[in-house]
Amino acid sequence: MIHFDLPPAVYKLLELFNSKGFEAFVVGGCVRDSLLNLYAKKSHIFMPVNTPKDWDITTNAKPFEILEILQQEHIRNLSVGIKYGTIIAVLDEQNYEITTYRSENGYASHRKPKNITFVDALKLDLSRRDFTINAMAYHPQHGLIDIFDGQSHLKAKLISAIHDPLDRFEEDALRILRALRFSSGLDFLIAPQTKAAIFLKKDLLKFLSKERIIYELKRILEAKAAPKILKEFGEIINIAMGCSLGKLDERRLEIFAHCDGFCERMAALLLDKSTQTIGDILKNLKLNNTESKLILKLVKYAFLDIHDEKISIKKHLNILDGNEREFESIIHFKRAIANHDGAEFEKLHRILELKTLIFQNHEAFSLKDLAINGHDLKNAGIVDGKQIKIMLDKALEAIIKEKIVNTPEALLEFLQLKNGFC
Repeated sequence: MIHFDLPPAVYKLLELFNSKGFEAFVVGGCVRDSLLNLYAKKSHIFMPVNTPKDWDITTNAKPFEILEILQQEHIRNLSVGIKYGTIIAVLDEQNYEITTYRSENGYASHRKPKNITFVDALKLDLSRRDFTINAMAYHPQHGLIDIFDGQSHLKAKLISAIHDPLDRFEEDALRILRALRFSSGLDFLIAPQTKAAIFLKKDLLKFLSKERIIYELKRILEAKAAPKILKEFGEIINIAMGCSLGKLDERRLEIFAHCDGFCERMAALLLDKSTQTIGDILKNLKLNNTESKLILKLVKYAFLDIHDEKISIKKHLNILDGNEREFESIIHFKRAIANHDGAEFEKLHRILELKTLIFQNHEAFSLKDLAINGHDLKNAGIVDGKQIKIMLDKALEAIIKEKIVNTPEALLEFLQLKNGFC
């Protein structure tokens, strides 16, 4: 019998419900990931290692019975999902979802079930789930409950819908993107029948909210197998993004693969678009301002030359308001583009080294770094605001070019202001 370790809090909850005469199993993603870890240790075939993040429990106890049991044991609980049969138990500052066995039917807008029925059989609860690898349950005494062959599909690295995939996607269009997310994150293939259903039901994506789409898109594009997904399911990604990425050739996909994180990868996909088009796409996706601005800057800087000299680096840091992380993202993105150009790649590496030195040495590259400010110039008799700005910019340029040292005396002398007066 298969055995894997559960967190102490999960053992406690399972035993608690069993002691009250109820069934209780861990279910879903935590079972899938625990099995993957088990296979990774025992198999000679490479398997992804996924540490379970959330431990979900399913039980034949009805919602009010779950609440009563937790309250009797003085276990803190949250009933925010009670209408769906879910109560959250809080143990050791961790949340554990406990959900009553249920079946669903009559979905609204291809997303939310109209009717939820609490049932007594685990099989009925497992049959409502999306993919076979997510429809397994486990109990330390009963072992693995695998009605839909999820374990075989996990070993075969296959994403397969439960029952008829057309029905699964018709019920909940989000499952289309979830299939791509699991395929991208685990580097699994999507079963032929499930793949065919994805393309047949692709227009249902229009029923999804932008928030749900971007949540899934981020995880699809950030994962290691994302280039494969783009090649195989580019049409689906286009629909989800609400735009046409055009044909992504091998070079573009190679750049994409060498990028780190969502923003860099989005910039790689949008590299040939105009600033206006990119802005429209990002607005349509409802990305936050920070992400949108970074993506636009990555594309802007993609082919803009930055010299491997402190002067050039400081000037660009000044333009970026001293945002070190943003500057690093730009250089990393440029390195992804220059992957086959050894000389350019090395140059960008030197730029990162020089940037590090600039910050380590607290070298000035912006007006706020100057040893003098507008008040000092006013005290020196300069009252015109425009003139103050001109003089500070002149002082900063001299500092960046290392013509003078950044001290009040040196700066005032450079500006021909002595002893605080003209």
